[in-house]
Amino acid sequence: MTWDVEVAFDRTAVLAPAAVEPLLDQAGLLIGFLGKVEALGGRQVRLAVHTTAPRRAFGLDLVEAVALTDEPAEPDAVLSAPAEWWLRLVTGRHAATHTPAEVTLKGDTLTLDDLRRVFPGF
Repeated sequence: MTWDVEVAFDRTAVLAPAAVEPLLDQAGLLIGFLGKVEALGGRQVRLAVHTTAPRRAFGLDLVEAVALTDEPAEPDAVLSAPAEWWLRLVTGRHAATHTPAEVTLKGDTLTLDDLRRVFPGF
């Protein structure tokens, strides 16, 4: 991942735009391995995720394991973020200093710091 090198010299570095959509399509393959639901201390959360560039809507189930799902009809929280940032989140490249202002999380059951703990990286 070249982002790891680029961000050392440019705090505004992002993933290559051409890579975002293919990586987003593959994110579900490793999400159960990458995510650590035990970081929530027993809390169970069903999250709606809305991404931009590309625009997608899906669910993230943080119950017994971490899993991508269809968007829940009644989510506990709603995360809206650029798809590029979502990919960095789930791979552990998510420091608050690299979180764009357009990332929002609405709901009382989860914080961005909770999500950072759920996805500690490889």
